Amino acid sequence: MFWQSHEMIEVNLPSSKLTITIPKLSIQENPDDYLLAIQDVVHKELGINKKIGITSETKQQFNFFIDMELLQKYTGITDIGFFKGQLSESLNSLLVRHIPEITAELKLLSNNELSIKFSNILPDSTEMSGLNLKQFHICYELLIFTCLNKEQKFGEINQKIIKNLAVQCEKLSSADLKNSEVVILDNLFNKVWRDPFDLVGFSDLELSTKLMLRDAVKLGISFELIDRQAQIVKLSLGDHIEYVKNTNMTSKDSYITPIIMENKTATKRVLQQHNFNVPKGKEFNNIEMAKDSFTNFVNIPIVIKPKTTNFGLGISIFEETYTQDMFDEALKIAFKEDDSILIEEFISGTEYRFYVLDGQVEGITLRIPANVEGDGVHTIEELVAIKNQDPLRGTHYRKPLQLLHLGAVELLMLKSQGSTPLTIPKSNEIIFLRENSNVSTGGDSIDFTDKMPNCYKEIAVEAVQALGAYVSGIDLMIDDYHKYTTKLDSGYGIIEANFNPAIHMHMFPFKGKSRPLAQKLLKKLFPEIESK
Repeated sequence: MFWQSHEMIEVNLPSSKLTITIPKLSIQENPDDYLLAIQDVVHKELGINKKIGITSETKQQFNFFIDMELLQKYTGITDIGFFKGQLSESLNSLLVRHIPEITAELKLLSNNELSIKFSNILPDSTEMSGLNLKQFHICYELLIFTCLNKEQKFGEINQKIIKNLAVQCEKLSSADLKNSEVVILDNLFNKVWRDPFDLVGFSDLELSTKLMLRDAVKLGISFELIDRQAQIVKLSLGDHIEYVKNTNMTSKDSYITPIIMENKTATKRVLQQHNFNVPKGKEFNNIEMAKDSFTNFVNIPIVIKPKTTNFGLGISIFEETYTQDMFDEALKIAFKEDDSILIEEFISGTEYRFYVLDGQVEGITLRIPANVEGDGVHTIEELVAIKNQDPLRGTHYRKPLQLLHLGAVELLMLKSQGSTPLTIPKSNEIIFLRENSNVSTGGDSIDFTDKMPNCYKEIAVEAVQALGAYVSGIDLMIDDYHKYTTKLDSGYGIIEANFNPAIHMHMFPFKGKSRPLAQKLLKKLFPEIESK
């Protein structure tokens, strides 16, 4: 058996039947996106593309079976299939015979939510070919077409679908069927597996949101994008409804909590009042006054950052000697992100991100600032381009790691090291492009959850509780994590609290164990899942 204890599988032992539970689906708006997303999750979770020791024939048959069962359930018609009695029937006849049934069924379903559940009734045919798979995809496109409203059916998309169906039907009757089978199967494989982090139909969303939606499907939770641009999602399980924004912003937190954490001055003062170690500093809302303060900070390790920044934007760190020009440039970078900036003492140590959920530390990552490793041949600029070829790296937070850049902050960092983008580092020499270690600015994440002593986890949990938060990402600078400490000791410092911490760095770390944060968060929102 391929699935021993998967959350999407229910086993009926007396009848030896498997039941795959999938969430209810609204098909009133953009039905193709939701259909494709569910198909994508089912294939990645239950398909055998990544199983070892499986022949290609078995893989094709099994994946085709999954798609056929999905198709049958979407339409509510049980006799659509390409089994023994129908394999000899022409494709056109098959489609014509079922079009009235599909259309009538979907008219009934258009005003209701469709419960998608299916059991594994294996087809009578013991062999599946590319022809069968092609027939499925034609029916699948037909299904999408029937889900469209009247205006959409007679619009441009209708003409494209009809033309595409006609072309595919013509190809099926051609003599070059054998070659087309290979192409069809390759296309299916690539569509599902070309990007294991993607969610088909929702590629434009941030990765953390896509991971949350993927786990929602796995847990049988329905989802609907209320505002795609703002990534506001409606989640529902039966009569229980929850609204979520950007994965972590939920009904569990009050309105004021993220406002406090977004404001770094307010965050520091709240934590200071609860006796946590935070960096000393000063706030400025005028760049000229900030420039004049240079003599107060010269030769002191400092951090210059916007007051309300997120994703590590606009942050400059000077650990060693810096000039007035470098100081002024850092101020310009910070003021581009906000009207107010902070100049704080730099707390030495190693930075760790603690993801706290409902009073528990569920994930810890050691974050390494954006960097390249020299080879004695390539320039820093070329090394950045080479490292950016890693398929784990992308843009707009849609992949686990972000692309490296050579912007104003990075150039300032290189200047402080006596380098430029055209410098050729020695072999194995590490060149840091930033001081801040945010994954969002090109840093690398290493899972540290099991290695971190409980004393630091307790500090993180207490800090989140002091801020009144249900979910938060707390950034700690720690001198030596091997040493025991309390919140009153000086071996640590809290440098930031995030109200919307990225979960993908914990679920897909650069190195180390994956932490199922999306599933844990969803089970907190829907505790009835655990009682099933």
